[in-house]
Amino acid sequence: MTTPLQELLATGRRVEAEEQALKQLARAPHDAEALAALASLQLERGDFAAARGTLARAAPEERAQWGLRWVSTLLDVATGAPSSEALLRQCWADQPERAEVAFAFGDFLAAAGRPKEALPLLERALALAPSHWLCAFTLATARLEVGEPQGAIDALDQALRLNPRHTASYTTLARVLLFQGRREEARQLLDAALPAVDDPALVEGLQGSVLAGGGALEEGLRLLDRALAAHPDHAGFNADKARVLLSLGRVDELAAFCGALEGAGRGSTPTRLAWAESLEPSQSQKALALYRQVLEADPADWLAANAAGLLLLREPGVETAALEEARRLLELALERSGGRVEPALNLARALVLQGEHEAGTKLAQQVMAAVPSGPLHDAAARLLTPEPRA
Repeated sequence: MTTPLQELLATGRRVEAEEQALKQLARAPHDAEALAALASLQLERGDFAAARGTLARAAPEERAQWGLRWVSTLLDVATGAPSSEALLRQCWADQPERAEVAFAFGDFLAAAGRPKEALPLLERALALAPSHWLCAFTLATARLEVGEPQGAIDALDQALRLNPRHTASYTTLARVLLFQGRREEARQLLDAALPAVDDPALVEGLQGSVLAGGGALEEGLRLLDRALAAHPDHAGFNADKARVLLSLGRVDELAAFCGALEGAGRGSTPTRLAWAESLEPSQSQKALALYRQVLEADPADWLAANAAGLLLLREPGVETAALEEARRLLELALERSGGRVEPALNLARALVLQGEHEAGTKLAQQVMAAVPSGPLHDAAARLLTPEPRA
């Protein structure tokens, strides 16, 4: 039989539930149900100290009861206790038929970067509680991380049926569709989401990115600006705006925008790469400094390594030290990119400039074999042709 407090919690009436819990505790200070409910509500709003104090009021013999033990476990997980995983694993072993346990453990593993382990727990949780929209959304993100886009789409569809106002479900689904090349479906989905979601600015920002990616740069920029007015810290929208300004050739505006981001501590690798690229024709040393800044933060960033190496090669009368640095950067770019043709071609150029013609031409031939036609093929072919003697 459901108690009045359980009914209030189940129907999401949190304020009334807290009032009911306090009334029960006024009558019975060690009421385990009321203590568990009150601590759970305090935990939900992030008041960890209050939740811990509430749990401490329980009599020792009552703390082993499931409700109090479960809230105590959630509190330990929320505050980053080293024993979090062990506690969740024990709760799962004790209560394998409780959806909230399966979800909490699966969510914990997914957040820890272990989506493959999280999947069976999240699937079990959703089977036990098919109306749990957040579980459906979390399952979708885990499926994406393990490379199951169709499974992710199915889970996102379920999440949206259960909670049609959830912005992230719409935007995540749109991104999956875009990745699959289903641009028109993604556009229609975002149009339908705009009047329904709880945060329309996030939808507008993604619409702006989609429009800009399709060539409608000015309209895309307008929507990105509107989204950033509501979410100035959104790294993806800031990066997309920087790329749009670069594509529009608004170098001064891009410099001001990226400089403001750096000053506010919101600069990122994509914004620095766009800024550096815009500076290459007129301020090559500043561009090179930005590429080096990116590489200092992330030595594995092959785009920055490739751009910096190519910029050094383009310097008139490139000196031996600069040529050696260019080669080192391009070798790194080739390795980190998994053998992409752009850094391979640039490294071939560096080798030829260093006088290592055999190694350079061999790499150029590999580029030509990988790209049978087009500008990259033609550039590689030119490396095989000796320069005419003066």
